[in-house]
Parts: sequence; C-alpha cells; structure tokens
Amino acid sequence: MSRLVVANLHGEALLSRATGAAQHALPATLMQRLSATGTLLRVFCDGTDRLWTPLPVDPSCLPELAGREAPRLIHTELPRRLPDEQLVPWMASPLGECIPERAVDVARRVCHRGFALDLCDRLGLGLPGARLISSTAELQEHLADGGARAGADGRWVLKPPYSAAGRGQLLSAGASAQVAPGWERRVCQAFERHGEMLFEPWLDRVHDLGCRGEVSGGQVHVLGVHGLVVGASGAFAGVVVAPAGAADRAACPPAAGAPQAIAGLTPEVAEQLADVTRRVGLALAQAGHAGPFGVDGFTHRQAHGQLALRVLCEINARLTFGRVAAEWMSLLAPSASAPGRLLFARGPLDAAVAQRRGEPAEALWASAQPRVIPLLTPDPAHGRGGTSAWLEVSGE
Repeated sequence: MSRLVVANLHGEALLSRATGAAQHALPATLMQRLSATGTLLRVFCDGTDRLWTPLPVDPSCLPELAGREAPRLIHTELPRRLPDEQLVPWMASPLGECIPERAVDVARRVCHRGFALDLCDRLGLGLPGARLISSTAELQEHLADGGARAGADGRWVLKPPYSAAGRGQLLSAGASAQVAPGWERRVCQAFERHGEMLFEPWLDRVHDLGCRGEVSGGQVHVLGVHGLVVGASGAFAGVVVAPAGAADRAACPPAAGAPQAIAGLTPEVAEQLADVTRRVGLALAQAGHAGPFGVDGFTHRQAHGQLALRVLCEINARLTFGRVAAEWMSLLAPSASAPGRLLFARGPLDAAVAQRRGEPAEALWASAQPRVIPLLTPDPAHGRGGTSAWLEVSGE
C-alpha cells in the first residue's frame, strides 16, 4: 500500500484557529521553512508515495540518497487521501477531509498546554506557579502573589495554548509584568490572539532532552531518548540521537575527544525520561490518542548552582524530529556506534555546516570529524536564505 505523508508542521496553528482564537496567519518565510523541513518526512516514504507540504519545495533541493527514491511532492491544494493510500500525518489537525474529525477532536484536547499542565499536577511533577492565565490583570495579580518565585531570577514566560518550537512565547526581562516600553501591549495582544496563555516561572535551562514513544492498540511503547540542539538565539536547531540498538550507550560517558554521549543524559535521567514517557503515553491512550508522541524535559541550574531535572516540560502528541532523526540514523547509518545529529540552519549547506563547526560548543564534534550527509539544500524561491538540513554521523 502506498502512503500519503502529510507534513502539516503548522498543525498547532491550525488547531488554534479551530478554537475560534483570533489567530494571525504564520509569516510566509516561516511557512516556507516548515514546508522545507517537512520534506524530511520522506524518511517514511519511497518512490510510490506522495508527500504534501503547505507551500512548494523544489524537488531538486532533496539530495539523492543511495537506494532511496524520493516521493512525489505535492502542495497548494489540501491533500486528498486516495482509497489505496495509508495516511501518515505529522499530527492530527484540521486539514480539509484528509484527517478524520475524530482524530482532530482528540488533538484539540491533548495538544492544548492545559492537558500537560493537568497531567503534571496529577503525576506530582507540577512546576510551582505554572497556570493558565487569560488577562493582564490576572497576570499582575499572579505575579504579586509570587507566581514567578520558583524561577532563580524572577523571570517568567507566557506560552500560547497551541504552539511548537517556542513560537509565540513571551519571555519577561524581569519579575515585573511591565518591564519595558511596549511590553504590556505585547502581552495584551497575546491574550487577544490566543484567549489564554500558559504562565511558567523561567528556569535556567542547561540541557534540553526528549523521549519518543508510540501508542498502538492501546499499548505504550517507549522508543528512545535523545538530546535537543538549541542555537545561539535559543531556537530549535536539531536533535542528537543514539544509533539504532544503542540507546543504552547514549547515556554513557564519552571517550576522550569523542562526542559519544548526549549531553546531560545520565543513566538516571534516561530512566526518569523513559518512565514519564510511559506514563504520558498511558494518559494519551486514555484520552483517545493513537500514534507517535514525544515528551520534552530539561536540566536547569538552581539558584544555589546545582543541576535539577524537569522531567516533563511539554507533551507533543504527534511525530517529532526526535523520531525523524532516529529513522534517518537507522536508514543511513545503521552501523554507527555513537550518537548522530540531525541539524537545521538557514542558508547554503556548506556555509551552514562551517558556521556550526565554528561555534564554541562544537569542539568535540569538530574534532571527531563526523561524516556529513546532506538531506536538504535551500530552495532559491524561499526567503531568508532558504533552509538546509543534514545528518552528522561519527563512530562508523
């Protein structure tokens, strides 16, 4: 059976619009970037399949991979599933008649930040001060009551109820609700746009981590842990993933001069991530979700300098790039003995790789001289230099 793979990476925005929130359209350059990175879902395809992206991506931007025929790229019109096609969406979101309404109804519940907030409380993992807030007056009252006290420096963040990759977040510069010119206006606009926002005290993140799972037949399968790469600006920039069959080695200390471990992922942390992922999967199954999901967590530095783990920060009831990276590793580097990285950047591939190598935190990866496997080169029709993506593999 052939597949229709739907790269609706803007699915959270579609869910938000479906709730009646006064959403603005995502910027054109962002939609281009989401469409380009969405082509990485071709890891689930072969030449008989179709892959839909919201905006066009030039097929010539997909480098040829040995023994892997690219799927047919489609765009513009909403995808329509053919009778003999298996549907593989990034997530359940309103998209014409393509995705069943029942699945969309479930996604509206489990992709809302309130679902994760309630589950954190039920599991005893709640962050003090975290709550949904619907107005600036409520925000100011919450701050006056010490809502940001759990943060080391009194800062706080507001997150839209449906969002991904940090889009739409508002990070305060201090403990006050009004700390800079125009700040109150931005907060008011966020409440008008989304109706409500998730308030959280800001924690000093050190290592961003994740775990991927799947709900199938009511059963929860934990598939593996991974690290998240965050760029200098704080934006999501990639995934560090263990090779297939080597998840236990991902949390082992690296050999001298080799990036053989995922930063921050000790055996104890890996065990906690896997345990909470299993518990999240059970909650998702009870809510009606079926298919892939991921859990994000992070270590953070407390006021006295010690590291602590926030094991459950976000629930992603959908495919994640942790899952995509693991699939690419399994396909292209089945003999690797060390973690690899799926990385994204704007601009030409060679320049993006060189720029990444020049960053101070890249010393171990640069010294290991990993093999670079191009997965995406920039579409010249896309703005801001287009998007590049590649897989880095060492230990082969």
